[in-house]
Amino acid sequence: MRVREDHLQVVRFLFIIILIVGFPILTGCGTDSSSGPRNDQVGKINSGSSALLKLSLTDAPNDSLSSVVVNISHMEVLLEGQGKKGRLIVAENLGFVDLLTLQNGVTLPLADVEIPDGVRATQVRLVLKSDGHYGVKGEGDICELATPSGQQSGVKIVFGEPIRFDAGNTYSLLIDFDALKSVVVKGNGDCLLKPVLKLKEATVQEPGEDPDSTDDDIVIKLPNEGEENDSTTNDGWEPEGSEDPLADGLYDWELENFF
Repeated sequence: MRVREDHLQVVRFLFIIILIVGFPILTGCGTDSSSGPRNDQVGKINSGSSALLKLSLTDAPNDSLSSVVVNISHMEVLLEGQGKKGRLIVAENLGFVDLLTLQNGVTLPLADVEIPDGVRATQVRLVLKSDGHYGVKGEGDICELATPSGQQSGVKIVFGEPIRFDAGNTYSLLIDFDALKSVVVKGNGDCLLKPVLKLKEATVQEPGEDPDSTDDDIVIKLPNEGEENDSTTNDGWEPEGSEDPLADGLYDWELENFF
């Protein structure tokens, strides 16, 4: 049972991404919002011949809002390798998620996905639906979270150094959606959603190790930690246009068409 602490100052919405790399083809592009990590794949984690991607969410409360509900379309991981580029789409039509129900270690599984050996991740994107986002103030008043028109292309974190996935290793990316900074309550009572995403953790473990271990001796930190989206422009959203590789047609909707 979750205990809400109304005066916590840090509000976070976290994605946990775990990848074990090896298969030469991608066998899954997403998961139903009701399904968690598949139990039949857990045994493959230490085999060195599979690539498993797990996504989960967690959060902490906001002292001015009792609920922060976002309507999630999907999440994307942009990958490249073998002379090709592709877009991996996961957690399609996840729908409504109250970020403030995900806290104090509570997580929401999003997807299990296999990734080919040698492929590199260049960025991740969180894509929300155009409406349906709202907050609930302490007194119970509903506050719609307005989003700018540019949100269709999602909020992205571009990796300064692409993450290469080597066979058998377990890669974990923890993405922090800072709800305290992302939700702005204006003086007139209106609410805005200005997403702030940050790569909180990026680690890799060698084959045979427990992917859930926190032992510093077996968990190697990647140089990507701390990277975040630029929330100072376009209200945190990346506009579509010539600078957007998705708009340029360089990425395909389904990664399995590439590998």
